[in-house]
Amino acid sequence: MRTFLPIQKCERRTMINLDTPCGRGTRSYPVTAGFTLLEMLVTLSIFVIITSTLLISYSGFNKHLSVDTLAHEIGQWIRDAQVSAMSVKSARTVAGMYPGYGVHFTLSDPGKFIFFADLDSDDQYDPGVCGAAGSECEREIVLTQGNKIDALCGVTTGGIFTAKCLSPNGASSVFDIVFTRPDPDAVISGDLNGGASSGYSSARITIVSLQGYRRTVEAWITGQISIQ
Repeated sequence: MRTFLPIQKCERRTMINLDTPCGRGTRSYPVTAGFTLLEMLVTLSIFVIITSTLLISYSGFNKHLSVDTLAHEIGQWIRDAQVSAMSVKSARTVAGMYPGYGVHFTLSDPGKFIFFADLDSDDQYDPGVCGAAGSECEREIVLTQGNKIDALCGVTTGGIFTAKCLSPNGASSVFDIVFTRPDPDAVISGDLNGGASSGYSSARITIVSLQGYRRTVEAWITGQISIQ
């Protein structure tokens, strides 16, 4: 009597095993799926949108960071003026002289400020060429990336908190913060809104970027400094 083996059904596979009855003597290759043109276009569009958003966000963050850094740099220069005066630092342009030191701001030239030695002890900056013999100008600090000084205010006391701000359209624009030993307190003076003034309890220097982002440095006569 003959014995019949059951017929083996072959399943459809992406890869046929050559060791099985279904695959003996045959060869096949794996079937792989690809992207359609529409899928590629959608993927590229999403990538471009995400990249553009990140670049715009980084640019804005970088502009804010430059203003924040500048505000802290101004605060540091004011602190350096106090330290230089109290530590009896020799003047750069006059040998053997140990003057007070200060920082000078003006809206007539809002792209820079001056670190100076008060050689004649008049509590204000006398313009001159930085580094030249006999000049009060020790260092000229130039503001970069389009940042500039936007407002200068002197805060008065007397029981009422008020602030006089330097008008951008004023004919004169002088604003100085000066430290002279042995007094650790600063003298803050200037020509605010056309009237020569002094005796302020603090000074406010506001800087602004091209995009309108602002930070204010406030320096008290005691040397305390805050960034707002």
